[in-house]
Amino acid sequence: MRSPGLVQPFTHSGNSVHLKVIACEVAAREFFHCAARSVNTMDITLKPQGLHDSSDACRKELQPLIDAVDPKEYAALFLGYGLCNNATVGLRAGRVRLVIPRAHDCITFFLGSKERYARIFTRRPGTYYYTAGWVDVHERGGEHATFDQKSGLAKHMAYQELLEKYGEENAKYLFDSMSSWEAHYTHGALIQYPFTRHLGLEEKVRAICAEKKWEYEEIRGSLKLTRTASTASGTPGGSWSSSPARKSRRGTMSPSSSAPAARAFSRPYEGKPAPALGFRC
Repeated sequence: MRSPGLVQPFTHSGNSVHLKVIACEVAAREFFHCAARSVNTMDITLKPQGLHDSSDACRKELQPLIDAVDPKEYAALFLGYGLCNNATVGLRAGRVRLVIPRAHDCITFFLGSKERYARIFTRRPGTYYYTAGWVDVHERGGEHATFDQKSGLAKHMAYQELLEKYGEENAKYLFDSMSSWEAHYTHGALIQYPFTRHLGLEEKVRAICAEKKWEYEEIRGSLKLTRTASTASGTPGGSWSSSPARKSRRGTMSPSSSAPAARAFSRPYEGKPAPALGFRC
C-alpha cells in the first residue's frame, strides 16, 4: 500500500549497479531524495548554479568531469542538465555511456516532462518558477562564472559592485538590463514536492512575489523525467544516450515547442541499457 505523500520504491530484478550523476546544485534535493530510495548506488557531483551564466564556462567545466568517469567503476553517467542556453552543445561522451535528458532547462526536470512544461507554459507564459534548490542557492549565495559580455552574470551583481568594476556608464546600462526581465512576468510559481513541504518555501516565495507584485501559485512537481532519463535506455520518449566519443550537437526549443527539448546526440546509443535507478514518481 502506498503511504500518502510518499514516493514508493520499486523492485529491480537484476543486480544493482553504480551510477554517476553530474548535475546542477539547484536539483540537489531531488537527486539525493531519489538516491536514498534507489536500489542502485549513485555517486552525485553537484556544480554551481552560476555556471549557467556562461555556456562556454559551463561546457569547459563539465567536459573534464565527463572524461574522468571510469567505466570500471560506473555503469553509466547521467548528466543532470538540459540544453541550458546551449551549455551542453558540443559535449562529447567519455569512456562510459552518457545519458542526457530531453530538456530545455531544469524546469523540465522539476515538472516531469517537456510536454507538461509546454502545457503549463502555454497556459501562463509570464511565469517565473521557483524550487527548493532555487531558494537554497538564493539564500546562501553561490559561485559564478567569470563575467563576459554574453553572460547573464550581471543580474547577480549589486549596482555598487558594477560601478566599481565597469564605471558609471557601463554599470547603469548593465543594471537597467538586468532588471528589465521582470517586466515580462506576472506570476511566480513554486514547484513543490511532498518531501519539500516542511521547508517553509511557500512563505518565502509568496514574499518574493508580493515584492515584485506578481500573483503566487503552486505547482505539483514530478520526478518522472529524472527517472525516465536515468534508466539509460536511450529511448526517444525521455532521454538520449551516447556511446563513448559521440558528440552532442546544437538543438533549440522554447517550452512551447513540440520539437525535442534537447536532441543531444545524433542517434541513441544502441548498447545494452543500464538498470533503472529504482524509484517511482
